[in-house]
Amino acid sequence: MDTEDRLTSDILAALACLPFEQQAEGMRLAISQSLKYMSTSRLQGVKRRIEAELDLQLPCVAATQQVIEGQIALREIAEGAYWR
Repeated sequence: MDTEDRLTSDILAALACLPFEQQAEGMRLAISQSLKYMSTSRLQGVKRRIEAELDLQLPCVAATQQVIEGQIALREIAEGAYWR
């Protein structure tokens, strides 16, 4: 397992320790800031991968997908402007 996969695994394990109803909020908080620094094409790739590989019925997966979609939408609204 490479460093990136280990970090992801550790984050997910920490979130899994939260009560089920708090996992989605924990996921949103954990990733929302970092998504701002990803390229739009990488965000779209992550979105496609989530849709293909994960269960969108799970609250933490749905929350992650919504945050990614929101970030993509903000970039479309900004039409190339640099703001976050």
